[in-house]
Amino acid sequence: MKLAITVWNKRIAPVFDSAGSVLLLELGDDERQNPGVVDLRQSNLRQRVETLKSQAVQELICGAISREAERLVLEQGISVHSFLAGDIETVVQAWKQGELERTEFSMPGCACRHRRHGHGQNRGTGYHGNHN
Repeated sequence: MKLAITVWNKRIAPVFDSAGSVLLLELGDDERQNPGVVDLRQSNLRQRVETLKSQAVQELICGAISREAERLVLEQGISVHSFLAGDIETVVQAWKQGELERTEFSMPGCACRHRRHGHGQNRGTGYHGNHN
């Protein structure tokens, strides 16, 4: 399973559309393998999504994401866990345990519940809420 997480200062970057980098993790047998960071600073939305696709990303964890960006990501068959915040290590552990829906991972000041959309594994969360 290849997971991408927008990163800023060892935390989830607040906005996918303007995130400077994405952390790529290949997760198997509950161990991280080959972590890498990909620079997104010079990328427009389509280039960002193409980067995720070219890296064979299956799931994206991010903070806020525009509807256009989310649509582009979903069109590539990549699941999106959005409107999340927190320390990368803690979020990865919660993702592994299917616990991203916990309120401690909701973006501060966001009146909405975070959302998960996509075609990938559900990771046991059962949450498929919308944010409009």
